[in-house]
Formats: sequence, C-alpha cells, structure tokens
Amino acid sequence: MQKAISDTFLLDIAVISQEFSPIQATSTDNHIIELDEIEIDKESFTQLFYPNGGNFGIDITKLHEIKINKPKIIEYISFSPCFRSINNGEPFSLLEQIILNIESDLNITRNCFEKTTLIELSKELSNIKTLANINCCNVLCSLNWSNIITILKNEYLDRRSTNPLNQALLVISVIFKTSNLDILPTLVKFKYRITENCFWI
Repeated sequence: MQKAISDTFLLDIAVISQEFSPIQATSTDNHIIELDEIEIDKESFTQLFYPNGGNFGIDITKLHEIKINKPKIIEYISFSPCFRSINNGEPFSLLEQIILNIESDLNITRNCFEKTTLIELSKELSNIKTLANINCCNVLCSLNWSNIITILKNEYLDRRSTNPLNQALLVISVIFKTSNLDILPTLVKFKYRITENCFWI
C-alpha cells in the first residue's frame, strides 16, 4: 500500500508476524498502532534490513558485527519506550498496548485473565526487545531493495512536475496475534524516514 503525504511517499515494505499464547478468560479487523517516525540514514537502514543484498531480513550474525562499530544502531529496531513513541512523543509499551487491546476485544479487564496465561503473555512479550527477536522466518511478504528503488524512482518521476518527492517513509509492520479468534491481531507499524533526500534518483 502506498500513499502520498505532502512531499513524502509512504511505502509498506515488509510484514512479519509473531504469535503468542492465547489468553483464557474466566467468564477481522486489526488494532493498528502507528509508531512515531524514526529518522535513519540509508546505510544504516540497508545494514539492518537488507544486509545480504536484495532481500529483506535481519541477519543476527551481521547485526552483532554492526553493533561493534555502531553500538547505537540497535535503537532503530528497539521496542523500548526509551526509543519508541506514539502520538508525537508518548512512550510506547508493547505489553501494555496488547493487554489493552485484549481487554477491549474480550470486553473484560485483565483481572479476569487466568493468572498463568497473563504471566505467560508478559514473559513472551518482555522477551521481544527488538525486531531481531521476532521470528524472521515469519516474513509474510516483503519488497526486495531493487523493488523499493524502482517504486520510489517511478513515484519521483510521476510527481516531479506537480508535488516533488523529497523524502520517503519505509514501513515495516509487525503483526502480533493469538490463536484465540475473539482477539483481533495487533499491527505495529515502524515508520522509517530516510534522511537523505532523493537517494533513489
């Protein structure tokens, strides 16, 4: 899905999925969470998400090598409230947001969750510290790097006389779902603003 936002082009580039344990209560849509934009340079972006050339993926081995030279690079893929926010600066908590969504879908408070399943959910989600902790075998779909460049070049050419394209927002969506059909999936969107202007030309 693509849409123009002023002089910026928003492009969904990958969807990955993480399934967690079902919540049992004692008594097909998605929840969509759009994180605040993350500014990143093209080199860091490709090192993180296209480390082997053309295809999307996070190479854990290469990520450890990158962290030696760029220790702060992990901040770009972190779920931590220190680095991720929503609504223009409000700290984002993955665990709290998912529990709020479950409460809404089941129309009960977390006090009605079985304690063992609530603890299990808390444990599973607290172990997801970065995008690298998502099972990358669960990439549902993605664009390769040449697809991205081609789409951005075409968008640039199409808009150059009317609303010139100056920046791109590349979006990676993570779906959190449970096998409980009463609970809607939660879709978390990481929106990366590439800091170089017109790098696709």
